[in-house]
Amino acid sequence: MVIVACSVFEDELRAAMAELNMTHEVLYIPSTLDLDYDELKSALESTLAQAASRGEPIALLYGTACHPEMTAIAERHGAKLLQNKNCIAMLLGEKLDELGEESNTYFLTRGWLKKWQELIRTGVAWSDTDARLNFGVFDRTVALDSGTGDMSDEDLFDFFEYTQVPIEPYEISLERFKQQLSELTGE
Repeated sequence: MVIVACSVFEDELRAAMAELNMTHEVLYIPSTLDLDYDELKSALESTLAQAASRGEPIALLYGTACHPEMTAIAERHGAKLLQNKNCIAMLLGEKLDELGEESNTYFLTRGWLKKWQELIRTGVAWSDTDARLNFGVFDRTVALDSGTGDMSDEDLFDFFEYTQVPIEPYEISLERFKQQLSELTGE
């Protein structure tokens, strides 16, 4: 099996695969492409075609809402896709609704924390004022810590300083993600 995955999952996927003794080839698509549907579609199509050339089954580790045509793209390439709307749902499952009901919440993974400057400051070129206006609808940011790497206080503070939205660290296990990965790969 070949796994085609968003790079936002790189740390969690590496850890989950190690714990599950999986040795599948993984082809990553840069998470920064989420900003442009045309670029993301092109990358999905070419990477899935590359995966199909291996002659093995394909697992697509993406949320169905990451692109409006995600399900159709997966079907065109014979890739198995789970019905999670995004990476947060894949990590949290039902806990997402529970945490989101507490207040208007923005969720941040380690992968997004590593990429936010490239995505927001450079990709959409938001000034500090733009960021505060756009993130101002949120009461809090929940920083999901899966224990797969460092979520430094400095990185969290930089994100807070840019958005002005209070950050609450929230430890999660990889159990749901491993379950999702096992279901996706059929193991």
